Amino acid sequence: MAQVGEMLGVYLEPTPTESIRVGTLLKDTVGNVSFIVDESYIDLGANRPLLSLALYADTGEEDTISRLRERHNKLGNQDILPPFFANLLPEGVLFDIVESQLPFDQQNAFGMLKRLGADLPGCVVVRSEGTYGQKISDSPNFGNLAGDSAEKSLIKFSLAGIQLKFSMVKTGELLTMPASGEGGRFIVKFPSKEYAFLPEIEYSAMKLAEAAGVEIADIQLLSTAQLKGIDEKFLHIGSQVLCVKRFDRTEDRRIHMEDFAQILGAIGNRKYYVGNIDTEIRIIGRFATQPVSAVLEMIRRLTVDILLGNGDNHLKNTSLIYPNGRTPQLSPAYDIVPTVYFKPDDTLALKFGGKRRFESVSEQQFERLAPFVGVEARVLIKEVRATIDRTNETWPTMFRDLPWPDKVRERLAARWEKLPLVQESPNPFSF
Repeated sequence: MAQVGEMLGVYLEPTPTESIRVGTLLKDTVGNVSFIVDESYIDLGANRPLLSLALYADTGEEDTISRLRERHNKLGNQDILPPFFANLLPEGVLFDIVESQLPFDQQNAFGMLKRLGADLPGCVVVRSEGTYGQKISDSPNFGNLAGDSAEKSLIKFSLAGIQLKFSMVKTGELLTMPASGEGGRFIVKFPSKEYAFLPEIEYSAMKLAEAAGVEIADIQLLSTAQLKGIDEKFLHIGSQVLCVKRFDRTEDRRIHMEDFAQILGAIGNRKYYVGNIDTEIRIIGRFATQPVSAVLEMIRRLTVDILLGNGDNHLKNTSLIYPNGRTPQLSPAYDIVPTVYFKPDDTLALKFGGKRRFESVSEQQFERLAPFVGVEARVLIKEVRATIDRTNETWPTMFRDLPWPDKVRERLAARWEKLPLVQESPNPFSF
C-alpha cells in the first residue's frame, strides 16, 4: 500500500547565483523525517562547502564520505527534525507566532522549516520539492530521538522562550519587516513583560563585554517608534528594542554559520548538557582558522560570563561562521545577559571543568583545560587576568553611564567578592 510523503530540498546558497544542492529532507505520513545527502554533493570532493562540522571528519575524505552517507545521525520523528535542521527554527514565543500563521496541516516543525526556508541562519536554503510515494512498510523505526538522560529534567532559566525577536530590514532610520522572500539584515529583540528593561540590560552587558576585550556583534538601542510594520501589541511593553546586525549577512552575500547545538546534535533542553564549555573550546581549538586566537577569545568570553553572571550561554549561544564556506571561525559574541539579576542563584548554562556554579570556577579549571586545547596554562591564566584588568580600567565609568537600572549594577557588584577569579587576580576589582 503506497502513501505520499513530503520532500524539501536543502541547498547552500551564499549568493543569488551560487547554489549547491546538499540533499533532501523526507517526511513520511507518520511524521518520521530523514535527511539524505545527495551523491552530487559527495562527488564535489574534499573541498566541498560544509553544511556542518557534524558531517565532517578531519581524519580524511574517506571518513567524511562515510559520515555523509550514514543515516543514524540524520533522523527525526514525532515532529522532531534531525538536529541540524531543528536548530534552524525559532524557539519559544516566536515559534508559537510562526506556527499560528501556518495552515493547520502544516503546524509542525517540518511545515515551519518549509515556510522559513528562504531566510534561515547562514546560507542554508530549504525549498519544497513536492511529494513522493512510499510504502508503509518502508517507514523505519526511528526510536525515541528526544532521548532519556539523568539530566533531562534539568530546568534552566533561558531567555529563548521569553524574548521576542524578528528579522528586519533597515531603511534610513527605520526598521521594517522584510517583504515575502526577502531576508532581514538585523535581528530586533523586544522588551519582555516578565523581565523589565531586557533590551537595555543586554545592550549594557554586551558593551561591557566589548570593553573587556570580547568581539561582539554590532548592536544599538532603538526606539520602538523606529519600527514599522510591527503589530502594536508587541510595542507597548517598553520604549526601546535591541537591534543586532546579522553577522551571517552582507549587502550581497550570505555567510554560512551553525551553532554548537547543531554541531553536537542537541535538541531542546539538551543544549544545557549534551556538551560543555570545555567541549566547545576543544572543537574551536581543533578546527578554527586561527586556533590559539579563537581559544583565547573563548577564555575572555567565559571570564566575562562569570563576572556578569550570564547563565544563558548554552550551546545555541556560541556559533561558528564559514566566510569561505569551509573553514570555521568563531562568530562574534551575542546574547550576553546578566541572568543573575533576574535569578540570583543562576549558574553557568554549561559546565566548565566539571563546575556549574560561578563561585566554583577558579584559575584551576583553566589550567586543567590547557593540555586539551594546545595552549599553555600560563597563557590561559594570563588571558583571564588581562580580561579582569581591562574590566578594572573600563567598567567603573561604564557602569554608571550605561542605560540599565541601578539595581543591576548593585547586584553585580555585590557578587564579585565571592568569585575566585576576582580573588585570585593580582589586581582585584577596585570598585
